[in-house]
Amino acid sequence: MTETPGLAIQVGDFIAAKYRVERVLGAGAMGVVVAALHLDLQEVRAIKLMLPSALSDAEAVERFLREARAAARLKSDHVAKIYDVGRLETGSPYIVIELLDGVDLKTVLEREPMLSPQRAARYVMQACDAVGE
Repeated sequence: MTETPGLAIQVGDFIAAKYRVERVLGAGAMGVVVAALHLDLQEVRAIKLMLPSALSDAEAVERFLREARAAARLKSDHVAKIYDVGRLETGSPYIVIELLDGVDLKTVLEREPMLSPQRAARYVMQACDAVGE
């Protein structure tokens, strides 16, 4: 089993008694994102969790929750949907997010440094749509 860095959640563990952690997607200074299966819906979601070390910063916790509330109001096709927000038994907040399949723009540009003007414009328009929302 793989343990998430700085967090006492491992692959196979349950979050909110309805999500089973499948794998770690990424980690940063204040949090970690895991892929977790919603047991009733049988759909995999991304779950962003705060690291215990960040919980002592009340402002950081409020920023995390504010991010969830703001993101939940966004309705663009180019923004991941927020499905749920909650707290672990430890009090650590989490956000359940749509798990998107694909690669990010950085990876696209590493593979293909010269995009056609039409394709580049399409990516810029998608980003503008998301920011505009």
